[in-house]
Amino acid sequence: MQLLKKAKEFFPEGTIRREKKEKRTLPKARTHGKKIRFFVWICIFLIAVSGILAYIKASKVEMLARDIKDNVNQIQSQDGDTVGINKDSHTKILFVEDFLKHYMNIPQSSEERNGYSEKVLTYYAEGLQPEDVSGVEGYRTLKNLEYFDTTQETKFSVVKYKVTYSNIVVVEKERKKKKKGKEATEKYEEKQEKGMTVIMNVPVQEKDGKYSVVEHVYASAIPKLTSDSIAANANSMEGMEELIGEDREGIEGFIQEFFHKYAEAPVEDLTYVMKIPEGLNGLKELVELNEMKIYQYKEQIIVKAVPMFQDKGTDWMAKENFTLVLIKQETNYFVESLTHSIGGN
Repeated sequence: MQLLKKAKEFFPEGTIRREKKEKRTLPKARTHGKKIRFFVWICIFLIAVSGILAYIKASKVEMLARDIKDNVNQIQSQDGDTVGINKDSHTKILFVEDFLKHYMNIPQSSEERNGYSEKVLTYYAEGLQPEDVSGVEGYRTLKNLEYFDTTQETKFSVVKYKVTYSNIVVVEKERKKKKKGKEATEKYEEKQEKGMTVIMNVPVQEKDGKYSVVEHVYASAIPKLTSDSIAANANSMEGMEELIGEDREGIEGFIQEFFHKYAEAPVEDLTYVMKIPEGLNGLKELVELNEMKIYQYKEQIIVKAVPMFQDKGTDWMAKENFTLVLIKQETNYFVESLTHSIGGN
């Protein structure tokens, strides 16, 4: 009873009071963390991709550099293999000329021909033999040598000369001749000469600054050097509007006077009107100046002119093409540049 009474005192309303539990909720995760992680992964991905691209680019650059180096080495190697080939050195020209002087002159007597073969052999490379001329009828004399061209082969060059020579054959003939009132038959020798002009091609190779003929010399016809398909230079400013008005009259007068001085006056007199003085020093005189076109280009005046000059004391006349660039200095004109071409600017 006492325990019950005490219990009622402790719980006056007769019920057990329970302490209310505090509701606890976990804090919501902040979204900033996700964004940061996403950004970090993006950076890592970009760095990885850029690293791969940089590696690929570096590999390509390395390969390109290697290719360039290989090409340079190849060119240098080729240059080394063709030292003395890709240029017409003075010594090579002297060698070929000296060779042709001996090669083209075949002596008449059989005794001299032995010396001919021995001399020609000294110019030939090892293993190459000159032609046997011991049984050739007649002889050959060189008339003229003129350098023509050089072509390049892999290991040697072919030096070409325009050569004029004569093939001479001695023919034995008979003729009637009176001797002491009687007619007799007399034998005599007659030279039959035939002139030739050809291109002689001499294959030459150089080694350590010395030369040898490495293949048999051969002849070829002289090629035609003129062309039927090249058009003459035309006025490069054709179609542009020409300068008109009072300025043109002043320019025409200046050009007329200028070409008189250009032909007849000392060059020193042109220093006042030309940046780079040049002239004919009185060798010719101006005959006429009928062809002239004048253009304004920015601050410059461009003149296309075709004067006709005549050699003093003769009737020889010739036209010449000029392009003059003028600038105006106060009231006068000054030749900034002069070119001997109607197509130049």
